[in-house]
Amino acid sequence: MINKRRIFFQQLITGSAFLAAYPWLAQLKNIFEEIDLEKNEERYWKKIRNQYSLSKKYIDLNNAGVNPQSKVVQESVSFYEKLSNEIPSLNMWQIIDKDKVIVKQALAEMIGCAQEDLAIQRNTTEALETIIFGVQLKKGDEVVLSKHDYPHMKFAWNQRAERDGIKLKWVELDLPSSDPPYILEQFKSQITNQTKMVCITHITNWNGQVYPIKEIATYAKSQGADVLVDAAHTIGQRNINVSELDIDYLASSLHKWLGAPFGTGVLYVKKGKRRDVYPLFAGPNGKAKGMHKFEHLGTHAVSHERSILPAIIFCNSIGIERKRKRLQYLKMYVVDQIKTLPRVEILSPLDAENGSAILLFNIKGIDSAQLCKDLKIQWKIHTTISRNENLDGIRISPNVFTQTSELDKFIEAVRTFVV
Repeated sequence: MINKRRIFFQQLITGSAFLAAYPWLAQLKNIFEEIDLEKNEERYWKKIRNQYSLSKKYIDLNNAGVNPQSKVVQESVSFYEKLSNEIPSLNMWQIIDKDKVIVKQALAEMIGCAQEDLAIQRNTTEALETIIFGVQLKKGDEVVLSKHDYPHMKFAWNQRAERDGIKLKWVELDLPSSDPPYILEQFKSQITNQTKMVCITHITNWNGQVYPIKEIATYAKSQGADVLVDAAHTIGQRNINVSELDIDYLASSLHKWLGAPFGTGVLYVKKGKRRDVYPLFAGPNGKAKGMHKFEHLGTHAVSHERSILPAIIFCNSIGIERKRKRLQYLKMYVVDQIKTLPRVEILSPLDAENGSAILLFNIKGIDSAQLCKDLKIQWKIHTTISRNENLDGIRISPNVFTQTSELDKFIEAVRTFVV
């Protein structure tokens, strides 16, 4: 599948239709041909770093919040913003927007589905709430979700429960865990023959825990429930093939690990499920079978949507698996040097199967919010706090452009707080 995707993008970037739509992106092919000649691993990643316009004042270790865009993506946004402003109603709606199918085709290749299965959204929250408020449920129907789900998913389901009388069943998990069967059993304990929907977060925002979505989804479907996957931190960080998963709906933010323009996301709805889901924003036919009914947003940033494609090509040029291994290496570079420090508690799974690019830890006796503030003010290191259920600590998330020298400075800072 990976080689197939790489061939697809190589053909795409050299195709005449593509170059007509994105004339300046021929440079991307030349850039990566030159970078790929680099045999030294650290020099390779420094060359990747040069493709970003990063802060010279701060070290960014909160990439799980939102990723910066590579320079070529920024150039794409600027190009289409300028084109849009020349004559907005013509260029945005009749020229730029018509090439959305190219973007969807590339996304479909990336996640293993058909482009007809996808709708462009602004973020995971919008895509999730399209399903949460659009699916047809009646009073007493059960929905299973986790207390470690993203807040906006929980907010939306709580509102739906209050409004329509559906029953929410909460999966409680003791995280971190490197035991997928344990997570599966906790979900199974809440699923009954009254369960109509099971919500699964693939990678949690709190500590980067990875759930065994295939196993959970298989069991949920065997009990007659639909499956909704929050994949906000999946696309661009690790490979996923929707066609190999027995799921009905998937939502993701493309401005996270894919590095697409801010305010871009995607919604997948399985064929056969679309007619029964009402769109969040009404169009001419809420019972239509096509995905276009989920894109009746009104005026929106078509320059950002159009620039998803350069982000996909940039990501694919590195390779998802190579990127995942680099992120794992950077996480463990930090872990190996702080895990034995006094009072440091690691709160993320560390193995590549159950963990991700996100690392959560705390220093016992130090308030995480104050530590986050001190790191920013004293050390010019941007992090964030993460607090949910049994988890409370500092969350860091390096990116492919992060240098080990920057992590050395972070490790030095942590050491000063534990002496």
